[in-house]
Amino acid sequence: MCVAWGWPTGWSAPAGRADLFGPEWIAEFEKLHSHVPAVPLEALLPQLREDLGGEPQGVFARFDAEPLAAASIAQVHRAQLKDGTEVVVKIRRPGITEVIEADLRLLDRLAALAESNLPALKPYRPQLLVREFAKSLRRKRTWRLNAVTPSALPPTWRRCPTS
Repeated sequence: MCVAWGWPTGWSAPAGRADLFGPEWIAEFEKLHSHVPAVPLEALLPQLREDLGGEPQGVFARFDAEPLAAASIAQVHRAQLKDGTEVVVKIRRPGITEVIEADLRLLDRLAALAESNLPALKPYRPQLLVREFAKSLRRKRTWRLNAVTPSALPPTWRRCPTS
């Protein structure tokens, strides 16, 4: 895959923590971000229109229907602006905000239970950790439209084919 976003989202962070979770848990976490099917572009168009404030044809000369990558929160598509600039556009998956908020509520309840029932965890302040994680995750999902020109990508990503 040519474009791989470098920040953890969702369960990407715990998926790499073998020191905290056993191998069977790590395998399950890996499934959460390595086996995400792409959403058809037609299902993403309402979100794209909302983010753009209009039709994609008003902004893009070309917009590839086939995504470059799909992840749990969003997927990315190659496009070309009307001025000819090549961009990569990240579009939030339909309904993901509601899913994230439900997951965060569950995590908050679990953290409260852990903090009150497991004295050994109290110094780690599980509720504070969950609140900080929630704040970080909410910041990451509040973008409107995220497009990156190829020249702004790290050199290893610039070698990716553009057609």
